[in-house]
Amino acid sequence: MNVKINETALTTLDGLPKEKIIQGKIGVIKDDQKIVPEKFLFDSFVYDSELEKATIERSKIDEIVVFGKIPRKSIQVPLYFGGTTSPDFMYIIQRENGKPELNLIIETKDVQKDSGLRTEEQLRIESAKKFFEALKQDGLNVTFKKQMKQDEIIKLINEIVE
Repeated sequence: MNVKINETALTTLDGLPKEKIIQGKIGVIKDDQKIVPEKFLFDSFVYDSELEKATIERSKIDEIVVFGKIPRKSIQVPLYFGGTTSPDFMYIIQRENGKPELNLIIETKDVQKDSGLRTEEQLRIESAKKFFEALKQDGLNVTFKKQMKQDEIIKLINEIVE
């Protein structure tokens, strides 16, 4: 198979990790007072909403190998109504067999319940859900979850681990 390798938000053309990433691609708020969690992919505490801030703070689970905010437009999920959307978080979780896998993608919505979502947000979530279900059918062990304001990240991760 002839596959063209491209530079990504996280890697160079050679596939090596970039030394620097533009903060705005990760989040608009930077909190220099917060201690960056040990397993957080980036060296700055950067986020877009209070729910994302809480998610970063609370993602302290032994099974997590590494986690991070997904840089804007680095995963482009096609939308039914045109354009793309990018989920918020990625987690690599250690499985029982000892093999780490990228298997959790999170879309955060800082509202109490689904009825608080705008129609466009609901369609974005549904598109992402279908996109990652298709990847799973193609053999990629990935699960997509939405996280609402009341959803604890630890509970969502434990659902994957168990």
